[in-house]
Amino acid sequence: MSSKTYVPIIFLAAALMFFTFSAHASDSEESSEPQIELQSGDPPIHLLSPDIEEETIDKKPLIHCRITGEFDPDTLYIELDYSDVTVLAKILADGFELAPVQVLPPGEHTLAVRFSDDSGQEVSEEFVFTTRHTRAFETFYSENTVSGQYTRLLEKRGDAKQRELNQWEAQANISTQNKAAQGPWELTFTSNARYQDQELPMDEPMDDGLELADYLLSARYSTEQYSAGMDFGDISVTGTRNTYNGLSRRGGSLTLGYGPVTVSGFTMRSDQAYGIDGEWGLDTEETNHFHGGSGTLTLMDDRLEITLAHIRGGEITDDSYGLWSSDPGGIRGKATGLSLKTDFFDQKARAVLELGWSDYDEDTSDGIDFVSDDSLYAEISGDFERFNYQASYEHNGPNYQVPGNSGVDYDREGFDTAAGYTFEYQSVSLRYSRFNDNVDDDPDRAVITTSDYGVDYNLSKFESVPISLSLSRSVQESDKEPSPWDEMHMVTDTCSGNVSYMWDQWSISLSPSFSDQDDRTSQDSDSDTKSLTLSSTWSGEKCMVSGSVMVNESTYHPTDLDTTTYSMNLAWSWTILDQLTFESNASMNRQKTSDDSMDQDYWNADLQLTYSLEHPLWGILSPQIMLKCVYDGSEDRTYDTDTDGTLIYLALTGDLQLSF
Repeated sequence: MSSKTYVPIIFLAAALMFFTFSAHASDSEESSEPQIELQSGDPPIHLLSPDIEEETIDKKPLIHCRITGEFDPDTLYIELDYSDVTVLAKILADGFELAPVQVLPPGEHTLAVRFSDDSGQEVSEEFVFTTRHTRAFETFYSENTVSGQYTRLLEKRGDAKQRELNQWEAQANISTQNKAAQGPWELTFTSNARYQDQELPMDEPMDDGLELADYLLSARYSTEQYSAGMDFGDISVTGTRNTYNGLSRRGGSLTLGYGPVTVSGFTMRSDQAYGIDGEWGLDTEETNHFHGGSGTLTLMDDRLEITLAHIRGGEITDDSYGLWSSDPGGIRGKATGLSLKTDFFDQKARAVLELGWSDYDEDTSDGIDFVSDDSLYAEISGDFERFNYQASYEHNGPNYQVPGNSGVDYDREGFDTAAGYTFEYQSVSLRYSRFNDNVDDDPDRAVITTSDYGVDYNLSKFESVPISLSLSRSVQESDKEPSPWDEMHMVTDTCSGNVSYMWDQWSISLSPSFSDQDDRTSQDSDSDTKSLTLSSTWSGEKCMVSGSVMVNESTYHPTDLDTTTYSMNLAWSWTILDQLTFESNASMNRQKTSDDSMDQDYWNADLQLTYSLEHPLWGILSPQIMLKCVYDGSEDRTYDTDTDGTLIYLALTGDLQLSF
């Protein structure tokens, strides 16, 4: 890694240290604990600090309560913002002190205290105090988490002795979240780094050592009339459905807003980035970058929204492999989308209309220029008290492709509908869709049409016995087949259901399913599948057991070949002591065919004993030690072979949480 790549990291770290030092320096004055003169008849619990009358400037204010009279420390219970923090309290002769481990958010906080006095009567009191982090910033904090694990292979038995495995592995994750905010301004920085090392060489592109995985620096300004935002690092941008939608890469973006108008722009790398390699995504080159932006206008109290989005750029893919071009090759294109969304009837009739246009070159090395195409998407949906519905139509041309958006289904046309109604104890939903490809009727290709029908039913009349049933049919057929294209006409019917019984800490579930595939062509490749799954779970205060049994049988009718699969799973955990936990998972899988061409078993199991501290050390460190045994085996009766192996590991883990 060149020295230039460290410059932004050093700059951000230095800026964070400067802001932190400045904030602490400005708040270095010690606030004196208020002096309270106790009067007879006052409540027996008094909050000496923080001051409930004034705003306290402190991220982790010391909480000091005085208790008048005798009290039993074993009965003392303390809640801060409705979380039990009793273990963090330091018991004094006349009360307690509590120093929060994590930074408290700015604003109001609720402290609840209760205990039993010397007569056994319960006494309780509740206080409300207000804090801000610094004088300059209402919010100013840094939250950091370090989690790591070191694993050592102690022993290999059976066939495991022949396996090439790491004798040791070490890995850690470091995450940081930092925020400074005051009034309309907000600045945040988040990042994740990973460390990993092991005895054997790692597979590319992974490498040992510490590496920055991702980072994001964000700045925001927001008032009732104006808004602005900037993101730099691993960003995510969204334009419209058929342009860029949730596109995540490394780069930068800028957003400006004034009243009902919002405009944004971005530039980013087109390849997925991991770590720091000197390329920050802020480049105008289109060969391996994406650029774009959008503008949104909202009118009529946000009931009408109009968005115009555009993206352009390319990505190096080297599809030619040097066979027909020395150019490494790649994709390049641009797309524009115009979206109109309305909601004039309070969610009862929402409408979406989107038009899209694209120019796309799927291989820049083949000498063929951009190919243009278009798309159309329309949708109407609504929600009533008990009824909901949705219907959509889409048409994507055979050459409609968008750089950076592999989720667009090009060469696709059709509609999708769904509706549902909820009764007092029942609900039913219906769905139907029909889509086909070859939307331009290319005579060299057949038209494949897929139709899906379905109905779902749920019964909740009996709270402890919920029941569900689902029926569906899928039809896939071809039309206008050119010679020698084979005809396709496949009909698949599926029926599945579930009935469960829940009682106290125990639950059991039965799920049958049946599927029939009818090939209505001359090939007559019919098949069917039947399955039955029984699962159960019991959860106690310190113990949990769950298991399942599944039987699946499929039949290929042209040869009357049956394939049967049995699967069993068992998992349980038991907290022997408050700090000692015993866990186990086991599974077995058997597959057998009626002609004995396959007859084999697979099984595996693991046992794990974990010791952890009852409370984190110093309130921030949670170490654990684990002893784990892993067993796996197999038996193939067709080829008369079997395997079994056992591995024993010792692992040390720890989580460290620091906030300031």
